[in-house]
Amino acid sequence: MIKIQDELVNGNLSLDETAAGQEVQREIAAAQRQFQEDIQTLRQAQGQMARDSKETLARELAAQQWACEEQLASADKAQQSLNVSLESLLGQKTPEYQQLLSGVLADQQRLTEAVAQK
Repeated sequence: MIKIQDELVNGNLSLDETAAGQEVQREIAAAQRQFQEDIQTLRQAQGQMARDSKETLARELAAQQWACEEQLASADKAQQSLNVSLESLLGQKTPEYQQLLSGVLADQQRLTEAVAQK
């Protein structure tokens, strides 16, 4: 007779209580421990990936922020340059316009006097 049969029939043991059943239980327990270790390792890896992803995202957002700040600074500089250019142009043209206005006013005065003499 096979040992497991002898344990089941003559020893009146349940399948789990036989030597073969106990060996299977040990193997199942070892497999469960290994699965639990694998799950823990995967959880740790997942956590690390999440941290790495956050760091990568943070670096990408910082780069985008820097680019936006650079564009803003460039736009501010262009606006200041435009204001300086307009002020410079106004400074250059104001005397010319004043001379033209003085000439027109003088011409108007002469015409007014000429009309008044007739």
